[in-house]
Amino acid sequence: MFKRLLALTIALLLAVTPASSQLCGFVGQTGACSIQSDSDASNKGARYTSDGQSLRVASNSSINTVSTFSVGGWFNLDGVNEVLTKSIIAKFSNLNSDGFLLGCSAHVDYPTSNTKRIQFAIGTGSGLKYVQSNTFGDLSAGTWYFVVGTWDGTTLSLSINNGTADTSAPGASVGSNSGNLQVGSDTAFTNQSAKGNLDSIFYAPSVLSGTVITSLYNSGAGKKWCQLTAAQQALFGAWYELKESDGSTRNDSTANANNLTDVSTVTQVAGKTSGACICP
Repeated sequence: MFKRLLALTIALLLAVTPASSQLCGFVGQTGACSIQSDSDASNKGARYTSDGQSLRVASNSSINTVSTFSVGGWFNLDGVNEVLTKSIIAKFSNLNSDGFLLGCSAHVDYPTSNTKRIQFAIGTGSGLKYVQSNTFGDLSAGTWYFVVGTWDGTTLSLSINNGTADTSAPGASVGSNSGNLQVGSDTAFTNQSAKGNLDSIFYAPSVLSGTVITSLYNSGAGKKWCQLTAAQQALFGAWYELKESDGSTRNDSTANANNLTDVSTVTQVAGKTSGACICP
């Protein structure tokens, strides 16, 4: 009798409670529970319109470039055939000698052909070593893509939209890095802002598995931080929804508080990922 009454109470609560604010703590509930308000569940991202715009945070242990790491997220660029790289996420303290860069188009050390593609590069102390998204092929302006670059200490891997990854083994390691982590720009230059839209950008101090990448891609819908499992959230050193208003600090969704400082007023735009977050 008690169980039937409890089940009826739960059903009534669910029926009258909006999806974006459903209650937690029911008997038998398992998994992460991160209830968000309607504003948190909204579809917002960051927009870059001019060179010099940047979102950045000083290096620390949770985002230091290490022997293995993964970076990526959603991007939508205004143009894909630029002379210089349009950076999605980067971390250099000295160009060519350390850190990494994930971005679109040609760099001084990249081939000048195939500039409508993504490159993932590391600085090795003797130049940049990179892998390019040749398997996926040319990008189109104004289109959302999900990109993940990984480094396992030996091999660079780069995939777009959860497709077949391109790989490269540069025979070198990533140089020691103390530079800012930058989203939408490159520390080494001021004219490599993304010029487009970014959403749900991340840094993980490990190689994300194919299963995790598939889950993050979510058949093209993407996922917000609050839609990840607790085990998935634990993989990341920084995760940026980029939903804040024009010129604001962009908050890190992880407990590491690697919040991004706005430089030159990065604006707000409709993003890629959306949806309310409720108890699993």
